[in-house]
Amino acid sequence: MKQKFMLFWWRVWHHRNDAIFAKGKAKISHSTCFLQNYLANLHLIAEGTSEIDQKGKSPMVKLPSVQQHDNTKEKGWKKPELGWAKVNVDGSFLEESRSGAWGAVIRDHDERIILSAWDYIPRCNGADCAEAMACLEGLFKAMSGTDLPLIIETDCSSVTKVLILSSIDRLEVGTIAKEFQAMKGNREVRVCKVDRMDNRLAHSLAQLRRRELRGGVMQGTVSTCVFSEALHDCTNYVFST
Repeated sequence: MKQKFMLFWWRVWHHRNDAIFAKGKAKISHSTCFLQNYLANLHLIAEGTSEIDQKGKSPMVKLPSVQQHDNTKEKGWKKPELGWAKVNVDGSFLEESRSGAWGAVIRDHDERIILSAWDYIPRCNGADCAEAMACLEGLFKAMSGTDLPLIIETDCSSVTKVLILSSIDRLEVGTIAKEFQAMKGNREVRVCKVDRMDNRLAHSLAQLRRRELRGGVMQGTVSTCVFSEALHDCTNYVFST
């Protein structure tokens, strides 16, 4: 309880400084998400574990550890090669409203976050369309955010093929692919399919848009609500208040 009070007053002081010296726009909900993630990570570090059990499937009693060769080791985000930037994107389709959301995060070879962004897709005809729009929006943000050659990573194989083979016409997705090719112009851009575990930060950003009902762009950082995912991927990531 003492630890929680210390963290609570720490964020209260942050909001006090924001009200006096800044714009006074810091949100209580953001601090709540940040403190929950921060406290959870402190507990994990103390216990020697590395990831939050969000599904409640961990054993209630810790068993003695036995060394085994694990061939199903959890995958994770891989940093780009020297001189490149990676743009991880993810789209979310809302069937009931035929709309969607997208999230994107741009990182360099030093694992530093260059930019993160998320927003709403007002009209969307399916999951592939949402993913293609995420690729297009991620490219747009990256073109203005860095001069480095780009690697666009998505976890959707069908959209990856359409973006690489832009001559394939799949109605709305094909139209987005043509816009993608026109936007990149002569810029060196690769499009790659990755595992979902490699793409979880972009996925969380897309879900953030669905929860907050507004978009956002952040230079050099991410929202506190996805802080734990950023820490999992980027060892050089520093939270900026």
